[in-house]
Amino acid sequence: MPLPEHEAFVIQSGTTSESEPEHSVISFGPFRLFPAERLIEKDGVPIHLGGRALDILVVLVERAGKVVTKSELLARVWQGVSVEEVALRVHIAKLRKALGDGDARYVTNVPCRGYCFTGAHERSSASLQASPVQVDPNSSRSSLPRLRRTIGRDEFVAKLARSVVEKRFVTIVGPGGIGKTTVAIAVAHKLLPSFGTAVRFIDLTSVQDARLVPSVIASSLGLFVRSEDLLPTIIAYLRDKRLLVILDCCERVIDDVSMLLDQVFQEAPDVHILTTSRETLGVDGEHVHRLAPLEIPTAESPPDATQALSYSAVQLFVERAAATANFALDESNARLVGEICRRLEGIPLAIELVAGRVDAHGIGGISTLLDDQSPLSIRGRRTAQPRHQTLSATLDWSYDLLAENERVVLRRLSVFAGVFVLDAARAISAPDDHASVTFDVIANLVAKSLVAREPDATHTRYRLLDITRAYARIKLTDSGEADVTARRHADYYRDVLEKAEARSAACQVPEGLAEYSIYVGDLRSALSWVFSSADTYDLGTALAAAAAPLLLELSLLTESRLWTERAIGALGADDRNTRREMMLQTAYGVSLISTKGNGSDALSALGRALAIAERINDARSQLQLHEILHVTYLRMRNFDEAFATARRADAIAKTLTDSEAASAAHCMMGLSYHFSGQHTIARGYLELIAKSRPTAHLVNVRRFGINFRINALCTLARILWLEGHCDAAFRTARDVVSEGQVGGNMMSYTTALAWTIPVHLWRGDNTIAEEIINLLIDLARRHGLGPTLALGQGWQGALATIEGRATDGVPLLSTSIRSLQDTNYQITASVFRGFCAIGLAANADIGSALSSIDLAMDETVRAGDLAYMPELLRIKGSISILSGDFDSGESSLLAALTEARRQSALSWELRVACELAKHWRLRSRVDEALALLSPIYDRFAEGFDTADLRAAALLLEDLSCSRAGSAVAKYAQGDVR
Repeated sequence: MPLPEHEAFVIQSGTTSESEPEHSVISFGPFRLFPAERLIEKDGVPIHLGGRALDILVVLVERAGKVVTKSELLARVWQGVSVEEVALRVHIAKLRKALGDGDARYVTNVPCRGYCFTGAHERSSASLQASPVQVDPNSSRSSLPRLRRTIGRDEFVAKLARSVVEKRFVTIVGPGGIGKTTVAIAVAHKLLPSFGTAVRFIDLTSVQDARLVPSVIASSLGLFVRSEDLLPTIIAYLRDKRLLVILDCCERVIDDVSMLLDQVFQEAPDVHILTTSRETLGVDGEHVHRLAPLEIPTAESPPDATQALSYSAVQLFVERAAATANFALDESNARLVGEICRRLEGIPLAIELVAGRVDAHGIGGISTLLDDQSPLSIRGRRTAQPRHQTLSATLDWSYDLLAENERVVLRRLSVFAGVFVLDAARAISAPDDHASVTFDVIANLVAKSLVAREPDATHTRYRLLDITRAYARIKLTDSGEADVTARRHADYYRDVLEKAEARSAACQVPEGLAEYSIYVGDLRSALSWVFSSADTYDLGTALAAAAAPLLLELSLLTESRLWTERAIGALGADDRNTRREMMLQTAYGVSLISTKGNGSDALSALGRALAIAERINDARSQLQLHEILHVTYLRMRNFDEAFATARRADAIAKTLTDSEAASAAHCMMGLSYHFSGQHTIARGYLELIAKSRPTAHLVNVRRFGINFRINALCTLARILWLEGHCDAAFRTARDVVSEGQVGGNMMSYTTALAWTIPVHLWRGDNTIAEEIINLLIDLARRHGLGPTLALGQGWQGALATIEGRATDGVPLLSTSIRSLQDTNYQITASVFRGFCAIGLAANADIGSALSSIDLAMDETVRAGDLAYMPELLRIKGSISILSGDFDSGESSLLAALTEARRQSALSWELRVACELAKHWRLRSRVDEALALLSPIYDRFAEGFDTADLRAAALLLEDLSCSRAGSAVAKYAQGDVR
């Protein structure tokens, strides 16, 4: 269908005869046609003829007496735009009507062939300079297109309207499809009360020859000037007029429009100008307002239906979808609609085009369509301007206006998946010392709204909108430059990350890689490309090794495992036994441990990395690998090997003579002593780390995701509780979680969460414990941390058991124990078996409870993991007493008391003493109970609001009352001894 023409003041340029002499006039009947000026008169008075009808007349007169086929007319007049034949018939009818040609005196239809101009005519030259200026008597009418409802632009429209009135010259700038024309029309309608009919809307869409700009503007103002230089006449006409002029789509003829408007602005003080363009006009007095995309929901907070409708992008989508389909937003589709609007980046044209296909595909189908293909080819309304009928057409419009070097750079920039810096653009766009050229081109592309500049406090970063990127990527592929550009892209990020690693290694306090997190999308893209062909495997192994520290620091563990595994498999002979292989094997081992558990593949990779570190005499890497292996052995409950590893690490640290190395060794020694039950020695090591600067651990977090400071502080919090410093334990646990979160490393954060949960459970802070457990489980699921998920479920079961929900707790604990066994994560097995025994006993399954606790104790003795032994013995004693085996129960409790005292674990000692005191009270041994419990309670200086100390206080009060009651009874019986 043809495009609707605006009123007579909106004159669109089109095809003129290249063979017509300049300023020729063609006379026929009462008419005179001036092709160059696009003017037709009847009896000396200009008449109005739409742009397409005038184009048709010019073509027919050019070929007067000859049949012009319909296909030729369509090709000449619509210039490549696909329209139906009915459009031609409509404009022929308009032409005949304007010529009073009902009987086809001038334009004849030749059936099955085309049309022919048959009127008698003559050609001559016209002296246009001498012709007077004529003003259309109807030029006082406003020429505004109809107002479409704008969504999400009310504040912007109001701001622009004020600016147009106050500043006089305003340009709306933005990429194609952002809604500049719609906003400009809305501003003009808002200003109608101020300007009345003195508003002229001039559509420059179809003006391809910049020389026609003055003519189009003059015609739009109602001026018919027969002069070669129209500008003085236009200025003279406007000089004393109060008028609002809107020029839409200036970018195609921007130089000529800028020159003309510069003079209008200076010499016509009451003329107000509003322009739309994909780049600024660069005229003095111009005030630029960039039009932003519509508001979209964030990926982090998927909205419900009510929340979704607060976003303007969703509002537009729903309105357009409802216009073509029986669509309503509800809870079932709100998330998908938000995701679609987000993927379309809030660009109104893209949203309208996609929403218009809901009737055909449904919301689910639209989402799948966007997965399978770009929205570039989706067609919109037939009545839309050709450049707005598809996104591809919109971008063709911009691309065709670019200089060749700008097209080249734009194509190559499409290789970037996200934001990029100028150095990156230079590296892939102009690698052969054309840096300044690239800088200028990037600046031009930003000005033309094809590249967006991202605000940042320290660096200037750029990006392509996703739709622009998809379009440019097609152009890049068509150009045959895709592979060479992709290699430059991969080379650039390999070099950047290798330099960052070298720079960090030279610093006493290593730098983190957080600033490179914005390039993860580009790393994924580059890694996918380099491993797509054996020809680029050498680059792939180098890039994967350089990327591994960043992926680990960002806790992208599954990706780290995938890429390092592929790189190790692709290693060539030259890369074997090198630092590159060491880095790959290390990252692969760490990734495996975190996602799959402590299997043989992980140990093999770490062992291989350590062997290389020793071979190349890299003491720093040896220490770091010992630390990773130490944590792994602890999780496997291989405490003998863990202790041996800690001692070897301590020896290596002494050769490095720096605080970071010493702290790493102190951590390993402290953890080893803690799990063996030697808490006092462990605390001495760990407090040294607590006093060190928080940045001392960064290199380990960066390279391997192991945060020895977090490990140390979690362990210190548990030791503080065991030794009776209950409040200090809480503060340390709270602080370590905060530190783990601030660090930004997911492994550090989940470690802090998982290993401070026991402190809160021991203190009886069940609400805090529940919040942390739920957060831990959520993070583990989102990041694919299998062992951590099983750990969280185990603590969930423990909490349920503590709260008396044994029916819920026992299955969770059993599942967790099995999952952790499968991943060889054994360190919490005895703890969870102990809670499982408590739950089974609560369910009256005494036999299973005793079996569970006996198995836990056997495993603990074999592993040498004695830190939890006092609690296991206490649990066994209480279950034995519950079963009626008082002697065995008391024996276990006394053993627990002895072990707690050996470990200087005052809190275990209090728990055991409470259990024995309750048992002895029932056996009328109140004095023994008081003598046992009272001095232990008195040794506490804090934590009196914790669960154990509150229970002990109540028990002491009860025992005291019982003893007093017993004394009264004896006195009454005459026993006054």
